[in-house]
Amino acid sequence: MYNYTSILFFMSFVAGFLTAGIVAVLLILPIINRNTRLVTKRIYRNLPISTAEINAKSDAIRSEFAVLLRQAELKTEKISYKYAKDAAAFSGHVDMVNLLQQKSKSDLADIEELREQLVKKTNLLRSFEKDYIISVEMCEKLEIEVSKKKEIINTQARELALAQNELTKRSINS
Repeated sequence: MYNYTSILFFMSFVAGFLTAGIVAVLLILPIINRNTRLVTKRIYRNLPISTAEINAKSDAIRSEFAVLLRQAELKTEKISYKYAKDAAAFSGHVDMVNLLQQKSKSDLADIEELREQLVKKTNLLRSFEKDYIISVEMCEKLEIEVSKKKEIINTQARELALAQNELTKRSINS
């Protein structure tokens, strides 16, 4: 029915086809990995600033805010202590009372100035937090885009393998 040469030819053909398939897969994988790496680098290059920089700026603003808050607390305590001490020592003297009122007004002006600085720093911190949230959302979108690109590359690799398989079948038939 079958002779030895036709079986040998068929087995050689199958071995060659399998070898070609393995070589194709081994050549496609580094190409896919390289494309993925290049797309990822391009996406990160297009980001305005990194999340680490955003975190660092937010931390710096928080620390400035904490220092200003502590300074305001210390100055308020100092002023309160000073005012109470002076008021007790000079309660009977009208001139001294007027002097203390002037001091308290200047101290209140300082406190108001510190409050304004505190409000400005708080607003700045909020804006950096908003920027951070936007950047995190942007990073998540880019990661989704990278995964979609990987899926497209994998789909194209499968289509290429199918096309090579179809081409091989056609060459066998002709």
